[in-house]
Amino acid sequence: MEFTAYEEVEVKGRYYLLVHAGLGDFSEEKLLDEYDVNDFVWKRPDWDIPYFTDPNKFVVVGHTPTLGINGKPEIFYKNNFIAIDCGACFENGMLACLCLDTMEEFYV
Repeated sequence: MEFTAYEEVEVKGRYYLLVHAGLGDFSEEKLLDEYDVNDFVWKRPDWDIPYFTDPNKFVVVGHTPTLGINGKPEIFYKNNFIAIDCGACFENGMLACLCLDTMEEFYV
């Protein structure tokens, strides 16, 4: 079984980079293969600094519950980041899923 630290997906003309946490020391000029696995798994993004200037490129992350970002158990969107960890392990958290085809949100 092969482990990948990220996945690249294109859906309806939009490009999504799926990672666990973010990209440590991000640079738009840096190739994804140049990052260490720890950059994908542990380094949280700065929500105020977008990774990409292209409005059709998004980074989908987990690792940081949205309860700790905006205080709400719902999918968080900012600067082409999509944070989907809605804190299911917490009493007031939710398990979230986002359909990239329709951008419809699902919660349990």
